[in-house]
Amino acid sequence: MSFSADAAWRHRAGTERSANTPWKPFLAAQWDGLAAADSFTVEGLTLGGLVRYSVFFAMKLKTRAVEIAGITCHPKNVWMTQLARNLIDAGDGFLRGLQHLILDRDPLYSTAFRRLLQAMACSRSCCPRGVRI
Repeated sequence: MSFSADAAWRHRAGTERSANTPWKPFLAAQWDGLAAADSFTVEGLTLGGLVRYSVFFAMKLKTRAVEIAGITCHPKNVWMTQLARNLIDAGDGFLRGLQHLILDRDPLYSTAFRRLLQAMACSRSCCPRGVRI
């Protein structure tokens, strides 16, 4: 991801959400550069029987644009790492130009997934338990 000069200044100025920053002011201040990601499951009946699919998606909060990043029966570390690469791709990644990604505390977000986001200067903010956005 690339930062504009203004976004780079805000990043250095400490606009990262800390544990003491309330969600409402953080969201208002960072609205243009925010995205959220999550997953859900869907069960489908196939010739082999009932199959559970995991669907991972991301949403730009300002425009409410949603991208289905991937669907699989076996959400493992390798799959999640590839999804992170696809989402932050410099050419056509869905998260290109955004500074913050809001995630829940799902164990699917592996260390490799989080490191890729950090390497591309996209900070990750975890929602506190019980918070709905």
